[in-house]
Amino acid sequence: TTGAHQDEACRPCLAGFYCPASSSYGLACPTGHYCPQGTPGPPEAAGSADEASIGPIKCPAGSYQPDLGKTMLQDCLPCTAGYVCSAASSIATSLSCPEGYYCPSGTEDSSRYPCPHGTYSGANQRTSVTDCADCSIGYYCPQASIVMTPCPVGTWNPDGKAGFLRNCRSCTPGKACPQLNAAIPAADCAKGYYCPYGTAFPTDHPCPPGTFSDNTDNTNVENCAPCPAGKWCDWATTGAASNSPPQSCAAGHYC
Repeated sequence: TTGAHQDEACRPCLAGFYCPASSSYGLACPTGHYCPQGTPGPPEAAGSADEASIGPIKCPAGSYQPDLGKTMLQDCLPCTAGYVCSAASSIATSLSCPEGYYCPSGTEDSSRYPCPHGTYSGANQRTSVTDCADCSIGYYCPQASIVMTPCPVGTWNPDGKAGFLRNCRSCTPGKACPQLNAAIPAADCAKGYYCPYGTAFPTDHPCPPGTFSDNTDNTNVENCAPCPAGKWCDWATTGAASNSPPQSCAAGHYC
């Protein structure tokens, strides 16, 4: 009978408090948590298997709770836009949204909202996808970019909002693209050379010995003409009026 009277004297822990087994009174529910009626205390041994399920209940990721003594899930407030809140957060602005991402209100993970392909953001604390800037012509921007990536030499890109390297086009035949982030294939092929698809520099592909060319729009080796009779032509030979014209055949030889 004595034990029955003692059990009747034990009352549920008040809402907003938690009651350790060894305590005769309740403790205020900590910040970042809530405690409905009857919340027990956490286990005495840290790392116990029951640690995650006993004691004050953590506010879920994406929310925070700055006050003591809260009683229900609804007391956990949405994380402030531009910030990230892990579980049991007590501050709404403890972790800034990283560069390359945006974080609307209630964001629970810093990688949850990457800037889409074709956009970038070099600033933190962004709150909306509209804060991700469009990638410029001559560049491409993969998902979660913090800077624009220039199209490599030998390519060009006339379109904005490119999201992939494949959006950089190989240089036009007869042209060269010697600069990063080219918006047009700006360079003519050099005389004495030919420029196939994807040529980076105007002098990448010399006309071979026995041929020459004075043109600046050659696209393949077949555009290099046979050396004139009585002359010989080295690599990258150009026309008669240039600095590297066909050379006269040496005495005792025929060409």
